[in-house]
Amino acid sequence: MIFKEFFTTGIWVLIAFIAFFSFFGKRIFTTFLNTVDNKAKKIKNLIVSIQKEKEEMQNRFDKRELELRCIMEQCQKIQDKADMRIKKLSIENKEKIKILGKNMSEALDKRMKQLEAHFEQISKKKAIDLCGIVVAKGLIEEQEKNIVQESIEMAKYVQQSKEKRVG
Repeated sequence: MIFKEFFTTGIWVLIAFIAFFSFFGKRIFTTFLNTVDNKAKKIKNLIVSIQKEKEEMQNRFDKRELELRCIMEQCQKIQDKADMRIKKLSIENKEKIKILGKNMSEALDKRMKQLEAHFEQISKKKAIDLCGIVVAKGLIEEQEKNIVQESIEMAKYVQQSKEKRVG
């Protein structure tokens, strides 16, 4: 009975499968493993190259960061020098500004006095001119009054003369 079952199709299929797999399986398995190994090597090489690029980029970044720090330090030094220069100039110019302010104030006071004197002269001249005009008007009015009075007196005299002649 055992031999009877040995010659059934299922057993032969199993034996054929095992034989096929042992004969071709090693080649298929080797090819499969070689393909997987090659892909693994490519991935490993890719990872190595990416790590190299990362390190290179990190080195560049570190170098740029160092350069940036140096530039920032130089900028700070320049800023400090500029602040000191500004402070120094403001101190130096503070005295000059005080002196200029004092000189300008003195010059303005002098000019104001000159203008006051000039306007006083102009005012006096105008006052004298105005007085002259007032006096001239007064004289003219006085002369006109005298002329009117003389005319009245002459008219009275003429009237009296007429009356004497008529009378």
